[in-house]
Amino acid sequence: MVSYEFYRKLVAAAGDPLVGMAADIDYNGTLILTTHGKGPGSTLVVDFEGLVDNFPAYECYASFNGITKKLFDRPPPAGNTVADLLGPAVNPVSGRAVFP
Repeated sequence: MVSYEFYRKLVAAAGDPLVGMAADIDYNGTLILTTHGKGPGSTLVVDFEGLVDNFPAYECYASFNGITKKLFDRPPPAGNTVADLLGPAVNPVSGRAVFP
């Protein structure tokens, strides 16, 4: 039984302020929090579905009640460098963490 759902669209881009004309590191996606049940024995499910750039490596974590779990990690494809940052995020990533 789903008790509560929360959706949030995320879009972010950041560049190196010390490098003129630096390409942005981009990601975007949807964060979904869902509770199942009420009271003792209930669970919280954290899902992320989105896109990241071809560089650098990406990691995503969720933390609840002092417990941290990894949603996903994605290394850059072999040989990719900062030059592969041009353009929007195009690589699909997703992950799920379940908390008691």
